Amino acid sequence: MAPLKALVFDLDDTLYPEAAFVRSGFRAVARHLEAEAGLDPEPVFQRLWRAHLRGERGRLFDGLLAEHPGIQGGPGRLVEVYRAHAPAIRLFPGMDGLLDEARRRGLPLALISDGWLEAQRRKVEALGLASRFQAILLTDAWGRPFWKPHPRAFEEAARLLGAAPGSLVYVANNPAKDFQAPRALGWHTVRLEMPGQLPAEPVLQEADRRVQGVAALRALLLPH
Repeated sequence: MAPLKALVFDLDDTLYPEAAFVRSGFRAVARHLEAEAGLDPEPVFQRLWRAHLRGERGRLFDGLLAEHPGIQGGPGRLVEVYRAHAPAIRLFPGMDGLLDEARRRGLPLALISDGWLEAQRRKVEALGLASRFQAILLTDAWGRPFWKPHPRAFEEAARLLGAAPGSLVYVANNPAKDFQAPRALGWHTVRLEMPGQLPAEPVLQEADRRVQGVAALRALLLPH
């Protein structure tokens, strides 16, 4: 890999385990239903988590509400609670050290992430990233059409970092959307594989390199 001038990261399942956000969100929904409807929160959480592990997506709250008619707000309200809660999440082990070492070496850091804006902002806050990253680009601020693989966030990151494409690397996890735009722009790309990541979607374009674990990523990006 050519000498790098800046490191750019994805957020979900790259800097932290996304499953932790899902669990945290289900806990928030369970607490909400306890307060609103008197439901025992632990069975509610367990039902949602088991459904998630079975791969159920999209209408996950509908089945729960069908079992408890009369709850106000419907599934839309539960989606709001899930997205707007203050998440209990932490960086992957070793990621703190990698980010700190990059800063010690004078490498600027940027973040590019999709997802509903309020939820992504709360994740950034919970992980304390605002003080560590020179640029944080949450694509939903521009609207859903600008989510990856749209190139706008990558073009903006390169401008803000003042770095040529060949000196930038994007570290992410999802070949269905993460790597097409930066590769087309001439960036380096690395797919980080971690235990417990949510299943990858069908491949649109794979990264230039694949590494397993934060230690291997650090060795690749920050060689001695």
